[in-house]
Amino acid sequence: GDPSGSNFHIIMATIAWALLVLTCLVQALAPASLCLARFGVGDAVWKQPAQKLRHTMRRGEVRTPQPSAGAGEDSALQQCEKVLRPAARMAQQKTWEKFHRETNQDLPTWPLQPASVQAIALRMKELGYASIPNYISAAKHRHIQMGHPVSPQLMQAMSEASRIGRWRKGPPSRSRAFRLDRLAIAYALVKGPQTPLQWPHIAIALMALLLLRAAEAQNLRAEDVIVNVKERKVSYHLSHSKTDSSARGCWQTWRCFCGFTSTATLLPWMATKRMTCPYHLTCWLATRVHGFDEGDPTPRKVGGHGPFFTTRAKSTVTPQQIARWLTGLDALMKLDEEHDNAHAPRCGGHKCRRAGAQHWARRRMRRHVLRAIGRCRSRSIEDYIDGAVTEDISKADPTHACHRHFRWREELTPTRTPSS
Repeated sequence: GDPSGSNFHIIMATIAWALLVLTCLVQALAPASLCLARFGVGDAVWKQPAQKLRHTMRRGEVRTPQPSAGAGEDSALQQCEKVLRPAARMAQQKTWEKFHRETNQDLPTWPLQPASVQAIALRMKELGYASIPNYISAAKHRHIQMGHPVSPQLMQAMSEASRIGRWRKGPPSRSRAFRLDRLAIAYALVKGPQTPLQWPHIAIALMALLLLRAAEAQNLRAEDVIVNVKERKVSYHLSHSKTDSSARGCWQTWRCFCGFTSTATLLPWMATKRMTCPYHLTCWLATRVHGFDEGDPTPRKVGGHGPFFTTRAKSTVTPQQIARWLTGLDALMKLDEEHDNAHAPRCGGHKCRRAGAQHWARRRMRRHVLRAIGRCRSRSIEDYIDGAVTEDISKADPTHACHRHFRWREELTPTRTPSS
């Protein structure tokens, strides 16, 4: 035969074989890159999800420039106006007017009448409203603002209506909690929904360990975090808190208690232990997100004026993004036990806070320490920990009070010998 023809067939077969091998390699590597970019693990970003993220950021989450001095004064005035005239109060007043038209059609809405106040409270109680005293307070505010006097009869009617709202109110609305060990397993298995958050497993675990509210996580700046590599401790300045209306702020200092000496790697087999150490989680985010250098042992701030928990577009993390990611991860991998959220049907802004409180309660942290970490001024910490404190009572410390009590009773009980 023709040698040129045989050479042609050999070349074509070689090219076809090379194309087949290249196609197999692309099919094998593409899902891995898609997995890393989609689940938010690492800094690998696939081309198509990255374009989608940029589009999402451009629509509603583009980082705004730093405000000037005049803009800062305007924003402060707007915040004061929101405190003095919140939108929630106006909504409650409109709801009160709607109930008044339904129950007291013969009486005017303003000024308030003792009979109408009690009738509206009873109707709200029938429909399952849980914050009836708040509606009464909003209606009283509007009544006084319009220049009407508050008679003793009206005050008594408001007091009785508030008692009606509190009578057998039931448990408060709670956010669904999750288990930190299962979150660590999800990180080790590279599981998670698509999200604009940077290192979502690490960030949400740190929010839970620090018992941060959603607003506190939003307002935590990189300059508020000080890392001391030499002494292996980290300090946080929480300048914004729900129970700190005067913005005095508070400091928290955490030392490393996991035993690892480096934060260079976070391998899967290390996740279940290192993801419960605030020091290592903070160092991980500081080095990967803010470019913090661990080689310098001097205590220093992590970064500048930007937020500590950020998205890929360097914008502030929102509670809605955290809730969507946790809801999607819970659908992929169960993050709780069946009895954990029996009375917590929704995913709210205190989800990380409640999960962290239950985690520390399972580790036998005392309640006054939990209350100090969570900056709680009420008994809400008891609602957070729920049944976690008695979940593994048999594994408690032998020096615990309950164990000392039973051991003391055993020592006082006389030893009985079997009768002969």
